[in-house]
Amino acid sequence: MIGKELLHYKLLDRIGKGSMGEVYAAEDTKLHRLVALKVLPQDLAGDSERRARFEREARVIAALNHPNIVTVFSVDEVEGVHFLTMELVQGKTLTKLIGNQGMTLTRILELATPLADALAAAHDRGILHRDLKPDNIMVSDDGRLKVLDFGLAKLRDNRATDDPETQLPTASITGEGRIVGTVAYMSPEQAEGKALDARSDIFSLGIILYEMATGRRPFAGDTAMSTLSAIIREEPQSITDLNRGLPRYLGRVIKRCLAKNPQRRYGNAREVYNELLELREELDSGELLPAAGILPQARGKTKFWFGAIAGAALAALAVVSFFQLRPAPAAGGAAPILTSLSRVTDRAGVEVHPSLSPDGRSVIYVGGTDIGSNEWDLYLQRVEGGKVINLTEGSSEADISPQFSPDGERIVFQSGRDGGGIFVMGGMGGSVTRLTDEGFDPTWTADGEEILYATQFIFSPRSRSGTSQLKAVNVSTRETRVLFAGDAVQPDASPGGHRIAYWALPAGSGQRDIWTIPVGGGEPVPVTQDAPTDWNPVWSPDGRFLYFNSDRGGTFNLWRVPIVERTGEVTGAPQQVTTGTQDIGRFSISADGTRIAYFVDSSSS
Repeated sequence: MIGKELLHYKLLDRIGKGSMGEVYAAEDTKLHRLVALKVLPQDLAGDSERRARFEREARVIAALNHPNIVTVFSVDEVEGVHFLTMELVQGKTLTKLIGNQGMTLTRILELATPLADALAAAHDRGILHRDLKPDNIMVSDDGRLKVLDFGLAKLRDNRATDDPETQLPTASITGEGRIVGTVAYMSPEQAEGKALDARSDIFSLGIILYEMATGRRPFAGDTAMSTLSAIIREEPQSITDLNRGLPRYLGRVIKRCLAKNPQRRYGNAREVYNELLELREELDSGELLPAAGILPQARGKTKFWFGAIAGAALAALAVVSFFQLRPAPAAGGAAPILTSLSRVTDRAGVEVHPSLSPDGRSVIYVGGTDIGSNEWDLYLQRVEGGKVINLTEGSSEADISPQFSPDGERIVFQSGRDGGGIFVMGGMGGSVTRLTDEGFDPTWTADGEEILYATQFIFSPRSRSGTSQLKAVNVSTRETRVLFAGDAVQPDASPGGHRIAYWALPAGSGQRDIWTIPVGGGEPVPVTQDAPTDWNPVWSPDGRFLYFNSDRGGTFNLWRVPIVERTGEVTGAPQQVTTGTQDIGRFSISADGTRIAYFVDSSSS
């Protein structure tokens, strides 16, 4: 075909192979420009169905008209040869740009954002690509990204096998390993021949993002079948484990794209685009880098829990950055470790018990207006501000003690609804599932498989009475086991999955101290054993410290102790983290260890 002329197009070079034919660089002798011609092979040209699909690709691309989707100029036929005339993109495929080392965050977002936007344009028109892979994505010499080859695209429907031949993606143009290169970007439902919707493209996009971030595919196999098996059954390694220079938030976006269950993925590419665009804007503005804020003065006294709050207080959440640590002075005790603090919430009423999402970008908290009522709901908002979402609006009973799961996809909370107990819902709300008919202060284990809880509720360490057992419930099976039958409240699981911290007021003792036990149960090991009141223990994300509230400085502040996570051995004296906050309330630490959210009363006494 090289050198042949089709109408006024002279074929110059074969540059690739698409799902419905070979692609040539050609010269448009009328307009004196270079174009790309996709030619339907002669052995397929006689098939009316194949010709219809070929023409459909032209109509699909022409209908999209997007700057990041290759432009179709015409569809023609001459002397029995059917071909599409398209924009010629001179550059490199995304496959070549990725290489085996992955890309920088800046480069990932420069390319992934327009890629998601292009796919979103297709989804907005009800069009599925079904063959998204790096070989079908070009980056021009001037940096413009273009999505190619919509040969398998179709309008969204719910049929699984109406078009069996186009359910499978095309082979890679490379020779050896071509089938593996094809199936490596399929979704689980596509591999199983099930009905497809936009979420299948989302899975393929997730694979591409993973490869851009790490330089390797998330699902590997020596054969097509072993690769398909990995796609259907295996979970990929986290991108932040493979490339520690990437933010956890990007890892969460990719992880959600790669969810086996389509219902747990983004609904369409527009949602992915918005996530990537926000991340790119933060990178451009420098918000992804730690930056110290201003430490305002706290006013009034903190009220520890809604049952203990007297009068109509106004509480506010605060975020503390930990990226700049000040060394302890030579004498006089340890200096505060926090470096900045900023207010997050500003709604009328009471806002308590915050829980940061693993990426530190969102916070869920308990909010109410009337101290004496049961109208306590769970609210979600971005840390940097924005719309506040009531996740449990309409609940007739109090919903309290929320906590994000380790992956940020679910929220556990305690509620008085339906007789009371521990409940779970999605990370953005939605349907609620009961796990137990008892329990307080629920918290996730590190693997997200169990919920730990205490059998007694407390308002403050000073209001303690009775004995509380420590239990665990399996989220999937709802089987419950007793971990500690002595006395334990406010449990918190260590990030390595080795130990559980809690605080206790043993019978006959006036001391309120912090303890740990093995995650499977066993003998408790003391963390603090002295006169001050210590409560509300929370592990640091790296497991090297145990944070807690204590009045050992005269008023309640945050403190921490260095600790060996596996054994519970304390390796140093308590270190004071905050000053001047007086009675500080419940708090939460982000997964990267740079932010703590807690509440303080901002009303005057």
